[in-house]
This record gives sequence, structure tokens and C-alpha cells, in this order.
Amino acid sequence: MKKRITTIIVVSALIALICTCIFIYKYNYPTYYGFKDRLILGSTFDEITLMYGEPDITNQKYGSSTPPSWMGYLVKPSRPTWWDKTWPEYYYIRFDKNGIAYKVEVIEWRFGG
Repeated sequence: MKKRITTIIVVSALIALICTCIFIYKYNYPTYYGFKDRLILGSTFDEITLMYGEPDITNQKYGSSTPPSWMGYLVKPSRPTWWDKTWPEYYYIRFDKNGIAYKVEVIEWRFGG
């Protein structure tokens, strides 16, 4: 009887630990595992560029002093096959008129429409 209670306690503790780890992971990386949304939201273009490097896509003109309205980092390259077209996916960051990031999402980028 004592061994059974010990086993139940150990299994319950392991399940609680696994659930806690999953919760922490989902809290820190709700959109994509490579980017911390909570650090990005509320940051400027320059702050995000310092954290993650130059974006793969952006609407900012080269040498322009105005902040972009969006930028993106490639998270899944396109891999076209004979039976399926896959489009590249980007971690997409939108900025408000003051240059502060307010929305993040993973989008499928289709060039040319």
C-alpha cells in the first residue's frame, strides 16, 4: 500500500511538471518558437533588429529614416514538390504609426498575388 501511494505521488508530480513546462513554453513562445512575442511587442524596429538581426522582408526603403509599417523573418522556406506548392512562411511583425510593434503572426507569403 505504501509503495502504491508513493508511485501515485511520483506520477502526479511528473504530470504536473510536464504540464508546467508546456504552459511556460506556450506563454513564452505563443506564435513561433524562435521569437519571444512579449519582447517584440512594444519594441521599435531598431530594437528588434538588434535582437534578431536584419529582417528578411520589410517595406522600409534603403537609407530611409522613416520606420517601416511591417517586417518579417523567414521561418519556413518554400519547398515546391510535384504534388504540392508550399509557400515560404514568415514571422510577420506590424508596426503602428509611431514605429512600435503591435502585432505578430506567422503568415504564408505568396509572391505576385
